[in-house]
Order: sequence, then structure tokens, then C-alpha cells
Amino acid sequence: SCLGANGRGGSKLRATPDMDGKVIMNLDEDSLVEPQEIRDEWIKVREVKSKKEGWVLAEELCSNPLTTCA
Repeated sequence: SCLGANGRGGSKLRATPDMDGKVIMNLDEDSLVEPQEIRDEWIKVREVKSKKEGWVLAEELCSNPLTTCA
């Protein structure tokens, strides 16, 4: 199942599960991601369109892809 990025100020897909991790890409409210792994407050995801994988804060994801959950 897919999760949506909530788009609050632009979610960042990062190479490592920390705020200092290199930004792989910016996610917006139209982005859909597939969860791969959970580590504390971080979730490793695969962005559906680009197939890029990285880490995003759990609070920046939304389980309802039809809304921004804001």
C-alpha cells in the first residue's frame, strides 16, 4: 500500500535517517511512497514514480493519499 507525502513545506527524501542526511529529492502533496523499513521516527520509502528510495520523517507522511492530512 502507498502513503502520501503531506506537503507541509515540502517533505525531503533523505539518504540517511537523520536531518543531516543528503536530500535525494523533494516530495510534494502529489507524491506517493511505499514504506520499506521503520527506524524510530524515520521511515524508509520508495517513491512510486521515480523509484528512488530514501528516508522521510514519519510525521511528514499521510496514510490517505487523497488528502494532504494537513
